[in-house]
Amino acid sequence: MPFAVFITRVLQSALLCAVQQGHKACTRLLVIGCSIFVPHSLASQSIDLFTVTLSVQSDSRAQRQQATSEALKVVYQRVSGSDQVIARYPGLATHLSRASQFLQTYAYGDTPSTGTNSNNGTGNEPSAAAKLQLTLRFSPDAIKAQFRELQVPYWGAQRPLLTAMMVVQQAAPQGTGLEVSDFSSAWLRAEGAQAASEIGLPVRFDSPDRRVESERIMREGKTQMLARAQSSGNEATLLGQITQLSSGQWRADWTFYWDGTLAQQTSSDQSFQNLLRQGFGLARKQFASQLATPLAVVGQGGSTVQGLRRISLSGVSSIEDYFKLTRYLDSVEGFKGYQIAEINRSTLSIDLPAQLSTTSIKRLLAASGLVAPVDSVASRYRWTR
Repeated sequence: MPFAVFITRVLQSALLCAVQQGHKACTRLLVIGCSIFVPHSLASQSIDLFTVTLSVQSDSRAQRQQATSEALKVVYQRVSGSDQVIARYPGLATHLSRASQFLQTYAYGDTPSTGTNSNNGTGNEPSAAAKLQLTLRFSPDAIKAQFRELQVPYWGAQRPLLTAMMVVQQAAPQGTGLEVSDFSSAWLRAEGAQAASEIGLPVRFDSPDRRVESERIMREGKTQMLARAQSSGNEATLLGQITQLSSGQWRADWTFYWDGTLAQQTSSDQSFQNLLRQGFGLARKQFASQLATPLAVVGQGGSTVQGLRRISLSGVSSIEDYFKLTRYLDSVEGFKGYQIAEINRSTLSIDLPAQLSTTSIKRLLAASGLVAPVDSVASRYRWTR
């Protein structure tokens, strides 16, 4: 797997332990891992994937039920990282009609009279008659259970921090020519932050040093934009050249680069927010293709369920041990697709491909010279180095 993905998974596992188990030893592991092994380009943040705010016209039950179904779609897209997740996994669609069953809380508030109105990725701009905002929070456990049952790729809340640089060219006020804006403009930062939040990405905004630089970026071609993105090294970078056409429609050329992964896309829309969501959606799709994985569904004692077999490994007491183990697992073709499912103090729960027999698991692990079996059913091992 790419080095960035490898480091991210180490930190995600350590963070899971620190938050869920509350062990000081594991917290130290996380801090050491961050300070020694993680460069700025692999910075990540935890974000809220399960709260959605929509504009509604009234507080009627019918309006709330419709909004709840729409909001659940947004949550599915955020958690999977895919706009097409419901089409690809039709089983999720059966939950939309009873979306209210998965709600934890909901609350109404006034729609802001200034600035932009959030529609959280639904693609529907609030109408002038929409006077209320409805904020809904879904149960993370319920969503996770649905994804586990259907084996939908799941992407957790700890996500890579995306650096975004955009330049926007539009008609200047009073017809005085063209105006170029970048993230030094408060309005564009606000619009960008809203769109990224709706898509489900943590983001930091970067601006060219001078106005002349912004205007030069606006004239660059796709090859030049790629070179600019690649100059950030492994840092996850989204560049956007956005133009408002004479018709009022918006057009953008997007370039995304991360750890050797490149994607470019041209999009257009009448809505500026929809246009930004398409750009951040390009970044989300690329991240999810490497970071979203199906959740393990296994029984006790290493039994096989839904294509995975779980083993436990005790005695992994340092990040050096962790690196040795994962490097070995990565190097063995038979372990392709393995997952670190849980860390509990010095014990790891590892999900291995179900096609591996008990004998194969023992043989492949023994070959590492790092672990030894504890019992005869190939579900428990201990660290020996």
